[in-house]
Amino acid sequence: MGNEATKSKVYFGILEKKVFNGKGIDIGCGKDPVFKDVKSFDVQDGDANEITNYVKEKFDFVFSSHCLEHMKNPFYTIKQWYQLVKDKGYLYIFVPDEDLYEKRKFPSKYNDDHKWTFSVLKQTGATLRTINIIELLAILPDARIMKIETQDYNYDYNLANGGDQTLGNTTAQICFCVQKNKDYKNIDYKFKENRILKNLYYLINCFFVNILILINIMTSKLRSLFR
Repeated sequence: MGNEATKSKVYFGILEKKVFNGKGIDIGCGKDPVFKDVKSFDVQDGDANEITNYVKEKFDFVFSSHCLEHMKNPFYTIKQWYQLVKDKGYLYIFVPDEDLYEKRKFPSKYNDDHKWTFSVLKQTGATLRTINIIELLAILPDARIMKIETQDYNYDYNLANGGDQTLGNTTAQICFCVQKNKDYKNIDYKFKENRILKNLYYLINCFFVNILILINIMTSKLRSLFR
């Protein structure tokens, strides 16, 4: 992979203008921090798996580009990173897409240090080490999902079985962003409380819609018989 943070910034939009304000930290940035004024954290600063042992402050945004796939346990690690986010702050992450980058193979053909592969949401992952982003974010308390996006900018699907396209200006990644919002917990709680009733409502609604469709079909057939 190339300088993923730098080339991904080209596609930043309205959300990113809101997210990247105030004090931030870039985890696993190497020589390519997302912005020059962020706090950088890399291997020389400590173990990103246990980042709260090394970083004691909180930030308006926590950013990481193509680092989570190198962690021992992303479910544990992302909770560590999330602890660094202030209330109303943001966690913004890029990870490789297992279909676009890994080509549905594990170990990774292009980076043998990748310990996990990622998809947005699949019933059956492409590899034995697949993590669904939806399931990963579900463990974060008070998290409001702001963005989940597969980014295939300049990706040539005709070369899907070729080499590593990300060495150029191509992206083959998933971008996701959550806001830590303690006020959102109450909304989420009410939703969970009423989830059974909501599901029942949708089932009943679908049932009656199907009945109405069936009545319309039968009526049309009866009309055609008596013409």
